[in-house]
Amino acid sequence: MNTLYKNNGNGSFTIRATPIAPIQTGSVSAGDFDNDGDKDLLVVGADAVSAKVALLYSNDGNGNFTLVPDVPFIGAQYGRSVFADVNNDGYPDVFISGYRNPNRRADLYMNNGASGGFTPATVPFQGLNNADVAFADVDGDIDLDFLLTGLSEAGTISKLFLNELFLGTENPEAKNIRFYPNPVAASLYLTLPSGVQALKADVYSLFGQLVYSEDFAHGTNPVVHFDALAAGVYLMKVTTDSGTQVQRIVKS
Repeated sequence: MNTLYKNNGNGSFTIRATPIAPIQTGSVSAGDFDNDGDKDLLVVGADAVSAKVALLYSNDGNGNFTLVPDVPFIGAQYGRSVFADVNNDGYPDVFISGYRNPNRRADLYMNNGASGGFTPATVPFQGLNNADVAFADVDGDIDLDFLLTGLSEAGTISKLFLNELFLGTENPEAKNIRFYPNPVAASLYLTLPSGVQALKADVYSLFGQLVYSEDFAHGTNPVVHFDALAAGVYLMKVTTDSGTQVQRIVKS
C-alpha cells in the first residue's frame, strides 16, 4: 500500500487521502517534473494484480495529486526510480530500473519541458534489479553523472557513466577557435580555422542553466553578444560544422 503523511509542522503527521495506486516491491520518488514549485510523485513497482507499473502523479500545490496520462514509462519492480535533471534545462528527467519479466531494465526518459511529456533516451545502461542509482557531478563539468549498482544477468555490478548530454564531447578538429576579448564587456568575437563554419553558440551559467543562445548566419563573422548578461563566469559551447568547442568566458 501507499500512505501519504502530511507534516503538521509540530512534529506530528496526519494521513492524507490520495488517489495514488498501491504498489509492492517498488519505489516512490518526489520531484517537480513540471517546474511549478511543488513536488510531484513517481510510483514504480507491481500493482495489486502483479502488473508492472510506472505512474506519475502531478501535485496541484495543495497536496492533491492527479494521475498524468500517456507517459511513456515502462514499469518494473525490485528497482529504483529517480528524478534528475541530466541535461540542465531546469526540468527533472526520469530514470527507472528494475525487473520486468523476462528482462531487467534501466531506462532514462528526457523531460520535454514546457511542451510537456517525456521522450525515451538511448543510453548505454545495463538492465538491473535490486538496483540503486546516484547522480552527482563527479568530473566537474557542471552536469550530473551517473553511478548504477545492482544485479545483472551476469551478477552484481557497479558502473559509473559520465554525462555527455550537456556540453557534449568536443571534436578535436574544432578546438582551434579563438575567442576575444575575454573577459568581455559586450561583444565576443570568434576566429575560426580556415574552412570551418560556426553554426551556433550556447552560453551556460556555472550551474548548468542555458542563459543565452545565438545562431550564426552562413558566411558571417560570428559575434556573441554578452550585453544583457550579468557580470560573472560562463561556459560557452560553440557548435561548428566540424564539431564543438567549449570555452570558459568571463563577463566583466
